[in-house]
Amino acid sequence: MAKATNSFVTGKMNKDRDDRLLQANEYRNAMNAQVSRSEGANVGALENVLGNSLISDFRVLTGGGNVVSIGYCSDEINNRVFIFLTDNNNSTLSYNTAQKNSIVVYNTVTESSSILVSGAFLNFSTAFPITGVNILEDLLYFTDNKNQPRVINVILAESNFVSENDQYYNIEEQISVAKYNPYQSIQLYKESSISNEYETTMYDVVSLYYPNGGQGRLEDDAASGQNQIKILKSGFIGDIAVNATGTGATPGVTVAKRNISTGVIEYLVDSSSNILTASSITSTSTATFWTVTLSSSIAVSSIDKDDFEIIFSSNPYYNPDYNGDKDYLRDRFVRFAYRFKFIDGEYSIMSPFTQECFIPKQDGYFMNKQNPLPSGTEIYKSPPLDIQDEEDTYRSTVVEFMENKVNKIILRIPLPYSPLQTQSILHIEEIDILFKESDSNIINVIETVEISRVQAQTTESVYEYEYQSKKPYKVLPSSETTRTYDKVPVRALAQEVISNRIVYGNFENKHIPPSTIDYNVAVSQKSTFDLGTATTTTNGPTNAAVETININTLAAGLSIQNGYVVTGSASIPANTVIVSFTSTTVVISNATTGTIPDATTLTFEAPSNVRYTTSEIEYPNSSLKQNRNYQVGIVLSDKFGRSSTVILSNSDSSVEFSNEQYLGSTVFSDYINNNITADTFPGNSLKVLFNNPIPGGSTGIYNGDTTSADYNPLGWYSYKIVVKQTEQEYYNVYLPGIMAAYPNDPLKELGKTSHAVLISDNINKVPRDLTEVGPEQKQFRSSINLHGRVENLASTVTNLNNIQYYPGPTSPIVSVIGTDRDLFDGIPTAGYVGSPDFYNVVSNPLIARINTPSKQIGVQAVITTGTVGSTSLGGLNTIGITLASISPQSNPFAAVNSIFAGQTVTGNGIPEGTIITGAITDSGFWKITLSNNLEGTTVNDVLTFSPTNDSILYDWVTMPQLAVMETDGVNSNLDIFWETTSEGLITELNQAVLGGTADSVSLSGFNASAFKESLALDSQILSADFTILDQFSNDITYSATTPPQLQLDSVVDYNGDTVNSFVLVNNADNTYNVKLGNTAQDYLYYSNQSSTKQTYSFTFEVNYQGVQSFITQQPVSLINVAPTFAQPANVTYIPGTDGEGNGTIINVQAQNGAFAGVANPSPDVAWRDISWSLTVTKDGVNYGPSGTGNVLISQSRVNAFWNGLVFFNGGNPPNSMVDGTYVCVATITDAGGLSQSRTFNLVINRTPCFSYKFTYGGTGSVISGLFTTCEGVDEGVVSFVDPPANTFPGYAVVCARDTTYTQNNLPNSFAKLALDANDPANTCNV
Repeated sequence: MAKATNSFVTGKMNKDRDDRLLQANEYRNAMNAQVSRSEGANVGALENVLGNSLISDFRVLTGGGNVVSIGYCSDEINNRVFIFLTDNNNSTLSYNTAQKNSIVVYNTVTESSSILVSGAFLNFSTAFPITGVNILEDLLYFTDNKNQPRVINVILAESNFVSENDQYYNIEEQISVAKYNPYQSIQLYKESSISNEYETTMYDVVSLYYPNGGQGRLEDDAASGQNQIKILKSGFIGDIAVNATGTGATPGVTVAKRNISTGVIEYLVDSSSNILTASSITSTSTATFWTVTLSSSIAVSSIDKDDFEIIFSSNPYYNPDYNGDKDYLRDRFVRFAYRFKFIDGEYSIMSPFTQECFIPKQDGYFMNKQNPLPSGTEIYKSPPLDIQDEEDTYRSTVVEFMENKVNKIILRIPLPYSPLQTQSILHIEEIDILFKESDSNIINVIETVEISRVQAQTTESVYEYEYQSKKPYKVLPSSETTRTYDKVPVRALAQEVISNRIVYGNFENKHIPPSTIDYNVAVSQKSTFDLGTATTTTNGPTNAAVETININTLAAGLSIQNGYVVTGSASIPANTVIVSFTSTTVVISNATTGTIPDATTLTFEAPSNVRYTTSEIEYPNSSLKQNRNYQVGIVLSDKFGRSSTVILSNSDSSVEFSNEQYLGSTVFSDYINNNITADTFPGNSLKVLFNNPIPGGSTGIYNGDTTSADYNPLGWYSYKIVVKQTEQEYYNVYLPGIMAAYPNDPLKELGKTSHAVLISDNINKVPRDLTEVGPEQKQFRSSINLHGRVENLASTVTNLNNIQYYPGPTSPIVSVIGTDRDLFDGIPTAGYVGSPDFYNVVSNPLIARINTPSKQIGVQAVITTGTVGSTSLGGLNTIGITLASISPQSNPFAAVNSIFAGQTVTGNGIPEGTIITGAITDSGFWKITLSNNLEGTTVNDVLTFSPTNDSILYDWVTMPQLAVMETDGVNSNLDIFWETTSEGLITELNQAVLGGTADSVSLSGFNASAFKESLALDSQILSADFTILDQFSNDITYSATTPPQLQLDSVVDYNGDTVNSFVLVNNADNTYNVKLGNTAQDYLYYSNQSSTKQTYSFTFEVNYQGVQSFITQQPVSLINVAPTFAQPANVTYIPGTDGEGNGTIINVQAQNGAFAGVANPSPDVAWRDISWSLTVTKDGVNYGPSGTGNVLISQSRVNAFWNGLVFFNGGNPPNSMVDGTYVCVATITDAGGLSQSRTFNLVINRTPCFSYKFTYGGTGSVISGLFTTCEGVDEGVVSFVDPPANTFPGYAVVCARDTTYTQNNLPNSFAKLALDANDPANTCNV
C-alpha cells in the first residue's frame, strides 16, 4: 500500500504556522521524542526518549538518610551498576568515625540492589568523588584521590554480606590494591627437643656421629648389667684415634646402639636413665677388638651383635628416614624468604631474607688425628686415621672442610595472625617458600603451601616448614626478583584499564619519611640469647596497695627491662609493667590489689620481640666482618610495603649505654684484641640504640583502629634495619708459615719484614704487578695489603704451633715477590741451598716479602751455629767445632744431626761458597773438612751452617705451620644498603623506647640481704655496695659536688615515723652503702610490729648534671634471726625437799636474734618480743601447760634475758606424776615465728637413795652402824676398821635412805651427800 515518510532533519517544532503551511520536515508538537542524529538511513527520524522513574532508594537500603552518590560504574555485559555512597562531606583528608559509606550494586534485569561493602573504613567523601572506576572480570577497581587505590571482588562481597559487622570486606588491608607486606623474616631458632634450651633450626640429620665418634660391630652380644662391651676393630668407621697398643685416645664419648635394619639410634642408659659414656677404651696390639668400659652398667635388654651396631658420639638429630638430598647444600650459601598469595591471585612482596644458612663441617674446627701404628700391625689400625687439616690447608691453600654441614632446616615462618585468622582476615590462600643462593640473582620457589595445610599443623602464629635440602621446583620471573616494594600509588586521581592492565595517572607514589631518626650504633659481641622472659620468686610477703615488690636475684643469664609485663599473682592487675628495678626489687605500674605470699613465682615478659636477642643461637657461626666500616640505616614501610628511602641518624655524638659505647650511624668494626677469649667468642654483631621514638612525620604512624579518630591505615607500620658495607669480596691466604726477618739472618729487620711462600691459589690471591716489567726482571712489586689473622709458632706440636694474631694499626703490605733464589741468591752461588724453613724450598717457590710496620708476624728462621774450638786438627781446610756450642741440638745430642757434609759455611775467614766435605768426631771436637782453606778463622769465632737439618725427627724446624692472612675487600662503587633480619613494628619499638628509657637516674645493686637484726652497730646493712646509674644504665662517675651527688634524705618506717639510725657510706669510688648508727639507741630487733616498725622507706637525693631527683627504695625490711638460749641441765626433784617451797624446777633464759654480746643493752632489746612454751612428757602423757597443767612456766624479764620459770603447779608434783624420768622440751619463739628448742630431763624421786661418805682417818677404830637400805628395809649393817688415810680410794660409801632409823643408827662420821653433788663418792643415786 502507499507509504508516506517524513524526515525531521532540521528537528524544528513550529507552532506558529497554520497546519496547512507546515513544511515536510517540521512538526507541530512532540512529547518524549527526539530527532535521530544517526548517520544511517534513519537520520531525521523521530524517536522515543527514555524517561526516569524511582526504582530503588539506596538511602533506605544503606540506612544512611543523607548518603549521596559520589561515583558509579556500569557493567553493561552483566547488566549491573555499581554506586559509591557517602554522607561525609569533609573536604580534608581527615577521618570521620561516624561517616556512613557504602558500595552497592543494582541489577537492571532483576531490578534488585544489594550492599557489597559498608563501613566508615571506606573513608569516602563528597569532596573526593570517585574519579576512576573500572570493572575487570569480577574485580571492581576504584580510586578517589583521598585513599589509596582499592579493589573488591564483587561476587565474594555480595555473597558474603550480612551486615556492616558481618561482611567479607571490613578492613583496609582487604580492599587495597597493594597487599599486606610480610615484614618479618623467617626465624631459625626454637626450643630444643632434646634439652630445655633453645637451639638453631639448622641441622645435620645425615651424619651418624660427631667428631671423636664412630660406628662398629660388637664382638659378642651385650647383656643387661654389663659395664663393658667389645667392639671389633675390623670394619670400624670413625675418627677415634688409637695408640700403638690399640688403645683409644678419646674416652668420655656417648655410647648408643643402632638398629641395623631400621636405622633407629638409642642411647645406652643405666638404671637411672643416665646416658652411658665410654670411661676407657683399651686393647692390645694383637687383639681384634676394643674393650670399652662404660660409665655404668647397661640397663637395657640384651644387644644382639647381629641386629645392632654401636655408635660412639652419636648425632642426636640423626634421621634414618631422611629423604632429602644430603649433598645439595654442601657448597651453597642459601637464604630463605616467603610471600603470600591472596584469594584473587595477587601476591605480596617478599619478606626479608634470612642470613646465609651455613654451619661448616666440624663446626669450623681444624682437626688433627693420626694412628701412629708401625707398619707391621696395619691390621689393627682401625680406623686408618690421617686427619691433618692444618697441613692439608697450607699444602692446598684451601680449607677442604669449609662446606655446609646443614641438610635440614626448620623454617619458622611468622604469620600475621593465627592460621585461621590469616585466611579469614587477610584472605591468604597460599604461602610460597623462597630460596636464593648467595652467588645468584635468581629467586626460586621451594614449595607452595596451601593455608589449609598450615591450619592442619598449628594454631599458633608461627608455621614450621621442614626443608630437607631439595631442589626448587620453579623460578620467579625477573620482574618479581626486583619487586622489593609495591608500586601502587599512595593516592591517584586517574585510573584506566589498558590491555587488561590497571593504569594510574596523576598520582602520589610515596610517603614523605622523617628526615632523621635518633639512634646510635655499636659493634660488640653478640648478646646472650634472650626472648624477653624471666622468672624469679618474691623475697618475703608483699602487702596490698604497694608498687614495690621484693624479689630474689634473677638466675644467671636472665634479665629484665623497664616495660616488661609482670604476671604471676592475682594481686597484680592486668597489663602491669615494670617501671624501674634493682637486683632485689621491682617497681610496678599498678599497685597490688591484695597481698602476695613469700616465694610466689613472678614472670616478666617483654611486651614485644623488639628486645629479643637471638643471633647467638640462630646463627651460631656467623660474625660481623672485622676491619670494615658499616653504615646503618633505617627503612620504614607502611602496612602495604611502600618503603621509605634509607633514613640515617643525625647524631654525631657518642652515647654510653650499659657501659658500652654507641656511635653515630657509621661505625668501624676493628679487629678483636687479645682481651677476647677465642674459644668462647660468640662473634660480633651490630647493635642499634634508639634514643627516641621513630617520628611519623607528615605520614604519621599506623593506626588500624577504625573506631579511632586517629585512624591512619597508611601510616608507617614497620621498620627494617639496613647496612651499607662497600668492601665486598676478599681472600683468605692460607700460608705454610710466615718467617719473621730473613732466612740467613734472623735479626735483620726483625719486626719490620717477614717472608712467606706463595703456592697454588695464593699466587693469584697475592698477585705480582706485571703491568710494567722488564724482560730480565725477576723481582716484582705488589701492592696487596695482608692482614694477619693466624700466626705460626716455633713448635712442632700440632695444637701449639699457631695462635690467633691481633693486627696492629697499620696493615702489612707485600712489597716484593720473587722466587727463593731471586730474593736470597741474587748473584748465583754454586751449591746454594734455600732455607728449609720455607715450605718445599727445593722447588724454588715464589716468596712474598711483607713489610710489617706495626708488629712482627711469624717466627724467626732457625740458623745452625757453632763456635770454633780448634784450628789445628789437620790441614788448612780443617777446623774443630766445640760440641757443646752447636745449636740447635737434638735430644739425645749428636753433632751429625746439626752439622753435616753438604752444608754451606759462612763466618770470619771462611771464603764465600765454602761447603763441608766431611765431618767426624776428633779430640772432643766435631772435626769438619771444608772445600776451601781457611783465611784467618780463629778460635772462638762463631760460624754459620746452612741449610739447617729439616728432618721431621727434630723439633727445631720452625716451619711449615699454618698461618693465615687476609686481603683487603674489593671496594664496590655501588651505594647499596643490604637488608638484615632485624625488623619489627614501629609501635612496639616506640613503646619499648618510651618504657625502657628512664627519665632520670636510678640505683643499681641496692641489696638489703645483710639487713639482719643481729647486725652490730656501725655495720653495713647492704650485702654489697650500690651505684648510681644515668638514664642509659651507665655508672655515674663520682665527683665531689655541692650539694653531694647522693644524700640519704630520709628514712621513714611504715608507721610514718622518722628513723635516725642509718648513715650513708660514700666510698668516693662511684659506690655507696648504708650502715647502722653507733649509739645504743640504734640497736635493732625484730618486733611483733615488724611489718611497720622494722620496715623502712629509704629516700635518696641525687644531684646530677644540675638536676635534683629523689629515688625511693622500699620496702627495706629487717630480716629476722632465730632466738637462742643455753642448754638447761637435767634436774632431780625430791618432793618436800626441793622446790624452794613453791615447786621451782629450773629457770631458763633466752634472747632474741639481736646483736650477740649485748650484756645490758640500752635501750634493752635482746629480751623483747619472745615467748616460752614447754612440754613435759612421760609414757605419752604431756604434764606441761598444754597438757595436764601439772608443770607450768612463768615468763618475765631478768636483766637482758627473757626468763622462763619452770615449776610444779601447787608446789609439789601430784601423785599422778609418779617417780621416774620426764622429758622436758623448752622452746623459745620470736615475733617472726623463728624458734629454738632444747631438751632436758626431770627426775622425780620421792624416796631417793643417798650416798653416805666416810673419809678414812687412820684411827684404827672399828666403824660400825645400822641403816635403812635403798629398798626401804631396816636391815643395813656396816662395820670396818678405819684404814690409813692414804688407802685408796680414801673413803667408804653407804647407800641408804634418809630415814629416822638411819639418822639414829648410822654414826655422824658418815656425811650425807647431796643428790647432785659433784663427788666421786656420790654413786648411790644412779
